[in-house]
Amino acid sequence: MKDYIKKYRLFLYILLPFVLSFLINSFIELIVPVYILLIWPLCISFVIYWFWVGKQFAKVKFNKIKSFIIGNVWWGISVGLYYWQFIILDDSNRNLFLAALSQYYALFILPIAHRIIALFSNVFDFTQSIILSYIIMIVIFTLGFVFQLVRMKINESNTVSH
Repeated sequence: MKDYIKKYRLFLYILLPFVLSFLINSFIELIVPVYILLIWPLCISFVIYWFWVGKQFAKVKFNKIKSFIIGNVWWGISVGLYYWQFIILDDSNRNLFLAALSQYYALFILPIAHRIIALFSNVFDFTQSIILSYIIMIVIFTLGFVFQLVRMKINESNTVSH
């Protein structure tokens, strides 16, 4: 039962960025002043949170590759939707609902991506920013995942040597 609850919690962890971004987008007119003030604290908090989520998936007791893939399933679906809606389809064929959904998952990383792009270009391209946001997300998750695997390996070797 405990493993089932933990797996259910892990599912909620990876769904949280989408849900929060959807809520922010839904109520943006009401919360714009607050959101503008909190954009960087939210962004930094999300980076820490996403690193932590990567660590949680590394702790799961089944195959680590499978765990990594499951931890990024919503990421992959969102990237795929974004690619389909903004790279493959032209504006006249785009489904606005799916196009919006495809951007929600990376919303909290968008300010970081935009700042990185601004270092190299004076032109703001939203497509580049979203794609970079998704890349940053997978890097943060991977860093948390690998950090935890290394930590567990060190703890395991320390336990065996004592």
